[in-house]
Amino acid sequence: MKIRNGFVSNSSSSSFVIIGVKRNGDSEEILENEDFGNNIESLWIEEKDYEFITGIVLSDGEELDTTCTTFEDFQKMAQTVADTLKVNINEVKLVTGCRSC
Repeated sequence: MKIRNGFVSNSSSSSFVIIGVKRNGDSEEILENEDFGNNIESLWIEEKDYEFITGIVLSDGEELDTTCTTFEDFQKMAQTVADTLKVNINEVKLVTGCRSC
């Protein structure tokens, strides 16, 4: 018998890591019409309390790449997201999870 340790997914899901802000809104407008620059984009998540996370995507794929980021770099990315979206930096979170593709 084979045992799989770690994250297991199928073709209809994708794991993600994003420094961003949870948002709701019209999916067509958010995904097609927003262009913030600064490497900021929106991921469709469709959770019960929110539909999107907009921010800097660190990883969005079936397998997470191994990366090393300093806390200072996280702080700079969070400030960029806050400034670009015009929100308080306390609203910016490091969000991880799995979403439908």
